[in-house]
Amino acid sequence: MWSRKGGNIWIQLVTVLILISRESVTSKKYHITMDHYVGIAGGMCLVIPCKFVADSRERFLDSKGLWLKGAEVIASTDKLTGSRKNFNAIGDPNKGDCTLKISEVTKKDAGTYYFRFEESEGSIIYIYKIGYIVQVDGYSIFMNKVVTVQKGMCVTIPCSFTADHIRSFTKGKGYWKTICKENVASTNKSVVSIKPNFQLVGNPNHGDCTLRITDATELDAGQYYFRFEDGEGKRKFDYCYKMITVQVTDLEEKPVISDPGTLTEGEEVTLTCTAPGNCPNALISWRNKTDLWTRSSSVTFTPTRNDHKASLICQMSFSSFKTSTQKGITLSIDYAPSMVITVEIPGMKNSTNRTVTVKEGDSFALRCSVDSNPTAQITWMKGQRTTISKGTSRELMLFMTNITTSRTDTYHCLAWNKYGAVNQTISINVQCKILMDLFTYVTTIMCLKINDKIAQVW
Repeated sequence: MWSRKGGNIWIQLVTVLILISRESVTSKKYHITMDHYVGIAGGMCLVIPCKFVADSRERFLDSKGLWLKGAEVIASTDKLTGSRKNFNAIGDPNKGDCTLKISEVTKKDAGTYYFRFEESEGSIIYIYKIGYIVQVDGYSIFMNKVVTVQKGMCVTIPCSFTADHIRSFTKGKGYWKTICKENVASTNKSVVSIKPNFQLVGNPNHGDCTLRITDATELDAGQYYFRFEDGEGKRKFDYCYKMITVQVTDLEEKPVISDPGTLTEGEEVTLTCTAPGNCPNALISWRNKTDLWTRSSSVTFTPTRNDHKASLICQMSFSSFKTSTQKGITLSIDYAPSMVITVEIPGMKNSTNRTVTVKEGDSFALRCSVDSNPTAQITWMKGQRTTISKGTSRELMLFMTNITTSRTDTYHCLAWNKYGAVNQTISINVQCKILMDLFTYVTTIMCLKINDKIAQVW
């Protein structure tokens, strides 16, 4: 019942109908439709489409289909029985479907098989003889068995193959198919694919079957296999013995932002944000903490010192579903120093006046506050030559305790980093305590005399 053709084993399927019923049976009321000759190579997989009619019906209730070898149940549509993992009854007997899938065929799978159909009110048995099956060397494929991709993302699945021990072909065509033999991607432009987001990006003429999936959705999850046909018609092969399982998970991956490094105030910069793997269908937008900047993969701006330590956020979303993810960065801006000098006198409000008059013996402090990045070098000087204090920080204090007239002078605060320098001055005028007391005394006497004369007039 079987013969070898072109290096493959051709299996002849002989249909025998046995009715277990009280009523008579005619071929019109009970018949089956399927290929009578099927070619398969050892190690490969095979889907045998099979349709049947029973009692002139194609629809049934509470039915079950079983494939048997002798008394052994090797596959069942209820999935509860079946001794061989590589045999799967994938048809739905309630719809008159007895399709059988055999994967990774080996010599031990040779033999005679039977299909048994049972409905709740009776039993009908269909018997199919299947001849010997042998392995064929030289047809191999190399790829990951399981690939996981997140919703909206894309993935490239490297894949290579040999056909009849060969990797180089002429006018070869490649196809990626579902378990139901539907084309999802092909290099044959005359073939319509059911998944436009699947692309066969490899060149089958070079033994390359690489597959790319973009804008993945839950509907893309499933099993797929590769088929090759050479231009001479000598080699046509389904590599379904090694299917790839695609798993689609929730979107968790974040967008990728170009490294801005350290930015400089006043110098224009462009930042880019892309989906992982440069997935083309991602929608990119930029915003700060509160405002939307732009709906673009890049943003150009001129940073200022006010942007230092500010957050910039890139959001990635997809039109096919509502889920989105985002990633933020904190900006680091380098800028030259700016400065404020504050006079702090006990009991008085702090002042930023550039000239201060104090009395001999008083105490106060001068605070030089510097805003810069990186941190500036700060120096206090008296006059043009005398350095009083210096340090590297954001401020430098100069304390004046029990001051004397010798401290009268102009004081300079200087600050600098690699981006610039700044300095400010403040004049300190220290008045002699004796003169101040004498002035106060004289002023008091004069006021008393003036007040006395005013009193006499009245």
